[in-house]
Amino acid sequence: VNTGTDVSYQNSKVYDIEMQKQTHISSGENLVFGGNFRHFDGQAFVIGPIHHRESLWSIYGQDDIRVNNEARLFLGLRHDHSSLYGDNSTPRVSYVQHLNATTSARFSYGTAFEQPTEVDSFLNVTTPIAPGVNFSILGNPTLKPAKIESLETGVRAELPGGYAALSLFSNRITNLIYTAPVQFLPGTLVPIVVTRANGPVAHADGMELEYDVTVARGMRTFANYSYQHVYQDGTGPVDSSPANKFNVGVQKMSVRGLNYYFVERYVSNEIYQARFGFPKVPVAAYWSADAKVGLNVGNSSNKTEISLSATDLFNNVHYELPIRSQLGQEPDTGAQTRTTWLSLMSDF
Repeated sequence: VNTGTDVSYQNSKVYDIEMQKQTHISSGENLVFGGNFRHFDGQAFVIGPIHHRESLWSIYGQDDIRVNNEARLFLGLRHDHSSLYGDNSTPRVSYVQHLNATTSARFSYGTAFEQPTEVDSFLNVTTPIAPGVNFSILGNPTLKPAKIESLETGVRAELPGGYAALSLFSNRITNLIYTAPVQFLPGTLVPIVVTRANGPVAHADGMELEYDVTVARGMRTFANYSYQHVYQDGTGPVDSSPANKFNVGVQKMSVRGLNYYFVERYVSNEIYQARFGFPKVPVAAYWSADAKVGLNVGNSSNKTEISLSATDLFNNVHYELPIRSQLGQEPDTGAQTRTTWLSLMSDF
């Protein structure tokens, strides 16, 4: 790229040091602890001409305790410090109880955080989109780390050849980082300057059911269903978050002979918003099936497979991501339709 000026497009230094130690306290307890240090000093065209610096250090510890023959307790604590974002402490506790020889229950509580990246904080890119009109994306050095508080419980039963499990979860996210408009094209809701910002509190609550069992040699059946309610305080449901998802399938794998795979999936309706100011576009629920049938010849070290595969096998035409590129336009992404292909693979 010839810009006509002497521009350094990438010039950065990163120093990273980490130490960890594991200590065997007793036959029923193990302790892991350590720390790390990272320093960034860099310049790149996406974050502007100024050198940006950040130092981070952390210390952490985890204690694995066998309470008795049927129960284990995990305790963890981590503390992080950033020269830009300050201090964050993230505890975690998990408890597993074996109810009998084949069934166990678990409970966990924990917190975590996602620190803004250098791009989130210092991004500085401007591009022309029309004569006399530029579109700018700016970072935000005052961003706070996104934080999540999670609570989860569940039960798992071992079955002949597999397992079945139920999980319940509740997550609360604060300071979620998103792209916010700060300036619009006069007379419109089309943003021409956007920046990274911390958003409202978000929640994700739900459950998941799983089943996975080998029913014959090399053949497994599986199914899972999940329900989630994802929403933000004051703004309602979060886009691109369908409430119900379901998969069921069968898979047969062998070194020689016939292989096949079939899965049917369902995704419930949702909404999608391309960007701020654009309409919230409904995305209809759909069913779709993927399949593959193949023939293997040879052995594990010299194998040849010829296979026929298909996505959306029954050609249930649907949109997974309808996007409107401008206000008032119809969705401009292509509909999902059946795709088939023949492949030949060989190991030598």
